[in-house]
Amino acid sequence: MSSMPQYDPLSTEIVSTFLAGMSEGLNKLSTALNCTTSAVTDAAMSEVYIGTDDRYRIYQVAAGNRLWLSDPAPIFKKNGSVITPATSGFTIDYVGGAIIFESAYRLTESDTMTVTMTRIASGSQEIADINSDISALQAVTAHFLGYYATLSDLQAAHVTGSNGDFAIIGGSVDSIYMWDSTSSAWKDIYKTVLEDTIAVDAIADGDKIILGDVSASAGSRTKHILWSAIKTELAGASSGIEATANKVTSISSASTDVQYPSAKCIYDAIAAQRAEKYTAVWDKVNAQCTRANSAAGITTTITNFCHRGTVNTSLSNPFNSIYPWSAIGVCNISIDLYRALASGASIRDCIVAWLGDPDFDYNHVNGVWVYTPGFWYTVQDIGTSRHFTISPFEQPGYIFSPEKIEGIWFGGVYTLTIDGVSKSCLLPKPGMPGKNVAMSTLHTYAKNWGASVEDIYSYSATDVLMIVEFATMNTQTAIGNGVSDLYRQNGYTIKANATASATVKILTADASTHCIPGAIFDIGATDGSAGVGSYIIASTALDADPTYTIVTLTTDGSTPASVTATTANF
Repeated sequence: MSSMPQYDPLSTEIVSTFLAGMSEGLNKLSTALNCTTSAVTDAAMSEVYIGTDDRYRIYQVAAGNRLWLSDPAPIFKKNGSVITPATSGFTIDYVGGAIIFESAYRLTESDTMTVTMTRIASGSQEIADINSDISALQAVTAHFLGYYATLSDLQAAHVTGSNGDFAIIGGSVDSIYMWDSTSSAWKDIYKTVLEDTIAVDAIADGDKIILGDVSASAGSRTKHILWSAIKTELAGASSGIEATANKVTSISSASTDVQYPSAKCIYDAIAAQRAEKYTAVWDKVNAQCTRANSAAGITTTITNFCHRGTVNTSLSNPFNSIYPWSAIGVCNISIDLYRALASGASIRDCIVAWLGDPDFDYNHVNGVWVYTPGFWYTVQDIGTSRHFTISPFEQPGYIFSPEKIEGIWFGGVYTLTIDGVSKSCLLPKPGMPGKNVAMSTLHTYAKNWGASVEDIYSYSATDVLMIVEFATMNTQTAIGNGVSDLYRQNGYTIKANATASATVKILTADASTHCIPGAIFDIGATDGSAGVGSYIIASTALDADPTYTIVTLTTDGSTPASVTATTANF
């Protein structure tokens, strides 16, 4: 048995090597003991006061919630929003249950910190298993009465016994005897194996099957039973078992409950899955859509299938309860968790909040996404019709669309630190979209953090989902145009010169319909150009002369713009 030498640093400096050794020791002890764990949600973290010159930098949970696991990774929230070491400049002390911010990222007095993590608890599964094994062994050994040279010695020492009591008899017997409470006697539980066998067909109904020591005389044999009685019992026990003579060579509708019930059960299950197909049939000649297969009874009147930019109080979409549509959801993700996903892991594991959760945020640092589960689909031209079909189950010839997460908006270009390197990344966040950027470059920005840009030149699985759901090829009209109709370039001009200003003046008649907060506002020398700049509208207000409207502009939705324009600009 080995042990570590004891070391007491007393009042000397505690160096990092000593702390590293303590951490390694705790890791080995917790592994050897197989400590139990406890999941803790949103535990409050308090500032660790070091001195007035070093405030709001170290935050720690209360005693009892320390000793964190690194897997699953702790999730930290600052003022209710998830933060990560890469983006918020802190390191994690798993042993002490704390985080340490870099000086440039320290918090303020009004900031709050919480952590959701799994910690080591006080129990030990290893010790619990050992105690259980000891208890089980003690339960058995409590009935062991020892070794005796003869049966008579056992009977003399223990005239009676209890159920489970047993002893070893040596000498010429070499057997184990156990107390039989039914006959109130010690019974030899040794089984003599008869090596000579006999064919079942050679046993007559009147023959007796001996149970017990076959080498003993007939008078001392324990029990016997008629072979005819055994056959009767076997026949009764097998009455519900299928006969192999009835088996079919393939699973088909020919399988019946009487003939081969298990084959019938399997066929019915597979047939039910094969039958679940939701199809939209597009008549290419008459340019209209009908439904078929499992979707045949669903209306093609889709007025109340969605909201289309305003709240539809009569919303009723039957596909909301049909997989895969029922599992589609708007969500926030963690890019760090996404990049750390193990091979074969579900992409759902990187989702940190769903629409409707208290911590869901449309302004989340990693954008807003839509999760779509895996499903099977096909697009087939049959005669003058094109058939779009979705199935929750695998179907012959169908394409499998794996689960995925897609951006809810056209992406903007943002700077992230990926593996310690600052990179331009495409993220679906509100604000200025990635404009005037080559498609190949946008694809690079997506790949910089492990994502991709969908091929827009062929039917995507998402297109098929919408075509089947809304029974139309014009899915843009079906779901609504959003703010795409706000785009205008009809000779609108700036009505007052501006120099390094966050505001410009335009006609109120031009602004009333098209200038809404969040819309893009391009300024250039000609209609449709953006030579002066591309901005995002923050707000509008009437000028002192109500003929005009003052439009306040930003560069990204929040940062005030610096605009220099003239009345010659559009």
